[in-house]
Amino acid sequence: MDSMPLWLQYAMVISPAPHFVSISQAILYRGAGWDAVWPDAIALSLIGILFFVGALMRFRRALAEAR
Repeated sequence: MDSMPLWLQYAMVISPAPHFVSISQAILYRGAGWDAVWPDAIALSLIGILFFVGALMRFRRALAEAR
């Protein structure tokens, strides 16, 4: 991510990919524990919750329109 333009680095914060890669590298390469990966794990969880809620809202709206 360091080679990306600054605006794209900020945009990637809302993408789950860099958080997942950071967690994976910390665990696989350094043997890091929860104390080192919790910020990325929480960010990844929040992004997942937001995507789930958005998908659920779209699904419910589609069901309501189908009636």
